[in-house]
Amino acid sequence: MDTEYTLQCFGSAALTDSSRIVGFRSQKHLALLLYLAAHPHRVLSRDHLARLLWGSAAPRSRHSLSQALYDIRKRLGPLSMRTQARSLSLDSSSLSYEGIQMEEAVRTANLGDAVAIYRGDFAPNLDGVGTEHYEEWIESERVRFRNLAQVTLRRFLKECDSQGRWGEMCLAAFRLVKIDEFDEAAHRALMRALWLHGDPQSALEHYRKLEEVLVAEVGVGLSDATKELVNRIRSSGPSGSPSPDSGPAELPLIGRADGFKALRSHIETARGRVSQIVIVRGEAGIGKTRLLAEAGRLARAEGFNVLASRCFRSESDVAYGPVLEGIRPVAEAA
Repeated sequence: MDTEYTLQCFGSAALTDSSRIVGFRSQKHLALLLYLAAHPHRVLSRDHLARLLWGSAAPRSRHSLSQALYDIRKRLGPLSMRTQARSLSLDSSSLSYEGIQMEEAVRTANLGDAVAIYRGDFAPNLDGVGTEHYEEWIESERVRFRNLAQVTLRRFLKECDSQGRWGEMCLAAFRLVKIDEFDEAAHRALMRALWLHGDPQSALEHYRKLEEVLVAEVGVGLSDATKELVNRIRSSGPSGSPSPDSGPAELPLIGRADGFKALRSHIETARGRVSQIVIVRGEAGIGKTRLLAEAGRLARAEGFNVLASRCFRSESDVAYGPVLEGIRPVAEAA
């Protein structure tokens, strides 16, 4: 049976098809579906499910359970359940469950997919729907996925930073900050990403808010690493931007991860004052200029002076033209 439905659980629990949210007669019915989807390989006792959501296994609660199962079958199809007299299980092929999707994405190291799936806490709209035991299960899943999201987001941030994907890094850092507003490393990653993405003013504004929360409200001083980053943003030029010819409207750096990683390695090697010549070559239009612009942006962010010049066939008769263009900013600043 082809999957037609997705059971969302992050940010808000909901059953969706390709174009709409599928409604249920009661939030308890959605809560039951969520619990069944989270246990795809378990045969569950009807009495257990009745107690979990309706508080007892009395006939009235069993009748409410039957109504809920009928409501679910009506949405997903009659073959969505494997039922017996005293137990039942959900046919996992009847829908896609985001909890399993996220775990699979993490297991296979598809970090971008995992980050995209996790939009917020687990099923916040189902608080108070079931019994105390159901609430305990919801909270345990919430903590488990929140911890998994934090680990995944930190790994994804490192991946984005190493490949110059500053826009994606901004979004991931913002989500990590939302999970834990006192995670200073996450705030620092967000400021760095905003800066490198060409929006230093937002980075500095975020720093001011961070300072207000951690220092004024919590009484905790900011780390030297955060202060050093802010000083670098402030001293990187009149606009605070590490690259004067780039801005936040640029498209993401796509398909050049290996090239950027190689250039980043050369930048790190240059810290040891090792002279190098790196040639970037390829067909016209494949992204060489953009790749070098991002590498220059990173080098400025790491404290290097970057001199840039271009050669044009029409200017081949200008003596030392590229050299003069490259050193002009330094000469004007002297």
